[in-house]
Amino acid sequence: MDPTAHNRPRYSIVVPVFNEQAVLPVLLHRLDLMMQDIDGVAETIFVDDGSSDCSAIILRAKAKDDPRYDKYPRVPVGRCPGYEGRSSTR
Repeated sequence: MDPTAHNRPRYSIVVPVFNEQAVLPVLLHRLDLMMQDIDGVAETIFVDDGSSDCSAIILRAKAKDDPRYDKYPRVPVGRCPGYEGRSSTR
């Protein structure tokens, strides 16, 4: 058995983001609450579709400042030009 298996996420939550700085604080709070109550480790993957607002800055700050996002659950922030990220998550 792999000794790191207990740290691997059981759930992956993929969230497309496009100029969402106004709603990200509420979303992050709700994700925090949800991830506390699920029956396994979760990771959250945000895919930024080229936002021109501060969405990426907010997400990177969350990943840096919240220890639950530092290991697992993790907040990798991807960046896709145009709308490729949004369409690829459907």
